[in-house]
Amino acid sequence: MRKTVLLAAIALPFAASAQQPVRDVAYFMAHQAEARATVAVCNNNAAYSHLPTCLNARQSVELTGINQRTQGMWPAGSIRKQQMSVEYWLANPIGRAGELAQCRRNGPYDGDAMPFCAAAAQAELRDLANRGR
Repeated sequence: MRKTVLLAAIALPFAASAQQPVRDVAYFMAHQAEARATVAVCNNNAAYSHLPTCLNARQSVELTGINQRTQGMWPAGSIRKQQMSVEYWLANPIGRAGELAQCRRNGPYDGDAMPFCAAAAQAELRDLANRGR
């Protein structure tokens, strides 16, 4: 009986992760309530914290928080405000390549680039779609 309970306790996190599909960052960006709930569960149970869904939910919440904090930070005509738009990155493909490299790297000194990652990525996708035509 004791071995059965121990086996169930060890297998439970793996069974839970196998039943639920892995959600990516884009999914959690579109479903913020679910992202916050997932992060809460992951923070309360260390067995789940390393799972891809937990990592993606955390990254989504962080990116959303960065975007919300920086929305009203810059004046209307500033370059930073312009960098929040997809059109800016469509017109600056070389800058966009550097921005996306920083977004992918997400190193300790890349924090200034994070508010512009979504706009640069959307510009890249739009540019790739236009090339395919």
